[in-house]
Amino acid sequence: MRLKELRKENKKTQEEIAKYLDTSQMNYNRYENGKAEPTIKTLCKLADYYNVSLDYLIGRKSDDDFENSILAKKQDLLINKIKNMNYIQCVKLNGYADRLTDELAEIKKGD
Repeated sequence: MRLKELRKENKKTQEEIAKYLDTSQMNYNRYENGKAEPTIKTLCKLADYYNVSLDYLIGRKSDDDFENSILAKKQDLLINKIKNMNYIQCVKLNGYADRLTDELAEIKKGD
């Protein structure tokens, strides 16, 4: 299972995840270390929390699927931040995005 890597990617502690699951930190630690098996209900709750599939959570899908899932989540967060920006902030962000796109194009030319 990918519990530990997902927790760290989301900058969460075992205590925070245990609280979300309404269990003890010790019990959650057992899940991460393979000493106990979470119930299907708990696995579903974790998959929803991390916005990943059950297949990915239990290790049946590839890292590409995980990266795509994380990318989609980060894109959603970015879109929400943009929606809360004023006009000047949007203009500045657009300029930064243009510069970043140009830099990436230059890097690709060098490959």
